[in-house]
Amino acid sequence: VDNDGDGYIDNYRGWDMGGNFWLAPGDNDPSWGGTGAGIDHGVIVSGPAGAENDNNTNIASLGFHCRLMQVKVSIDFTPQIYRGYQGVVYAADHDVDIMNLSWGGTGVSRMGEEAIRYAAVNKGVLVVASAGNTPADLAFYPASYDHVLSVAGSEQNDLFWNTDPNFGTTYHYRVDLCAPSRDITTLRLNSGTFSATGTSLGSPIVCGIAGLVKDLFPSYTNEQVGERVRVT
Repeated sequence: VDNDGDGYIDNYRGWDMGGNFWLAPGDNDPSWGGTGAGIDHGVIVSGPAGAENDNNTNIASLGFHCRLMQVKVSIDFTPQIYRGYQGVVYAADHDVDIMNLSWGGTGVSRMGEEAIRYAAVNKGVLVVASAGNTPADLAFYPASYDHVLSVAGSEQNDLFWNTDPNFGTTYHYRVDLCAPSRDITTLRLNSGTFSATGTSLGSPIVCGIAGLVKDLFPSYTNEQVGERVRVT
């Protein structure tokens, strides 16, 4: 039953906004419903933010002992984002402090803009998003919306990890900061750990750091947490 009256039944571990495409508004199982290599983007992204530490599994997360709310916004058996901004609103309505969005594209929409504003302004959420992996000076959403901490990727030598010598620049459009995004050891679905690359890894690293800042400065608003991370 819907014990807390929020319109969702037994959503104690998150929610599946995508479901099986036709079963809107999804179900209470946010795990991936796919086959093949067993690589789940959600699990990969969760590793740098909140994997359990000190358990001899070759990985330690930045967000030490943080709690994760899983919101699945893809459709089963496909990597396509189907209800991303509905997931943003859901998470905001369920009192998250820091929200990671390791997805996006070049399309801009009024719906996306308003969902981000609702989460950041109305609900006070720190919204962190990956700036994408394309080596070009382009707008990438949701990272390029107002009220989003936009994260580009760096590599071992503290340079942009994905540069194009013919273009000469990358990620310069509305990017706030960079985080390690190349050869990041993380988790994979039911298969231990492996190395992954992309700004999808840098964004949750920033979220983990933001969680530590919030723990150290509990009086900060989430916007102040994000600014502290950005300027330091």
